Amino acid sequence: SYVAPSVTALMDQQQKKDESLTAEATPTLPSGSYKPKQSLGQNFLRDGNTVLKILKAFHRDATRHRTTVDRVVELGPGAGALTDQLVKNYGTEILQCIEIDQRSVELLNQKHPGLAVQHADVLQVNYPEMAQQEGQA
Repeated sequence: SYVAPSVTALMDQQQKKDESLTAEATPTLPSGSYKPKQSLGQNFLRDGNTVLKILKAFHRDATRHRTTVDRVVELGPGAGALTDQLVKNYGTEILQCIEIDQRSVELLNQKHPGLAVQHADVLQVNYPEMAQQEGQA
């Protein structure tokens, strides 16, 4: 007969998963014209501790009711501080990014050649259609 794991055991498993996630300090942005655009309301994430907190919170939420993460869509990845860590921890196969700034699209394509980066405004994307195309609807 099935015996459900205790809440303590589940919490221990989740803590071990959280501890296995890693993030490093964000590399410096490319020099020259790659500065946040005020017109797009950009702020580039640069602090490795903040990246790690976001990554852990995401993983905790994404695995709350399942053991694996099947699909990740990052909105407005910018220079890729979080993207770099999502790729490192989950791979490019399940990650897709939507970015309005062509400079960031080009930078992400250079850094992660296998990553799907859609050049679009996140407010204009048809998410049900995107999910259907991905087979996740």
